[in-house]
Amino acid sequence: MTEAGSSGVERRRAPRFEAKHKAIAVLNAKPVRIGQVLDISDIGLAFSYMENIEWPPLPYYDDAYLELSCEDLYLSIPSSQYRVVADMPMKPQSPACSIPMRRVSIALCDLAPEDTAFLACYRSY
Repeated sequence: MTEAGSSGVERRRAPRFEAKHKAIAVLNAKPVRIGQVLDISDIGLAFSYMENIEWPPLPYYDDAYLELSCEDLYLSIPSSQYRVVADMPMKPQSPACSIPMRRVSIALCDLAPEDTAFLACYRSY
């Protein structure tokens, strides 16, 4: 799964794959964003979240971090190893849907080889 930029040129450096249905991301930053992982690669991911929900920061870390969870899989990534590259509104899935949703795209960097390999467990093949 890849996405072309506004110029129609491919922007991804690595192929993205659909994430497992129950994969969840928590971005504990300001603001906190919690949502469903949409796609994932070895160097990035995207997830959707509800726009108007204000979550309080989770108190057990002083620094921002990204957590991925799916069934018995769990990975925590410190802020030094990711950056938010886009956070944009999503089109409603149907005209009846009135919940504003957003899509956040995250680039990952400097992951340990075992963390990069672990990301493949979140893919839906």
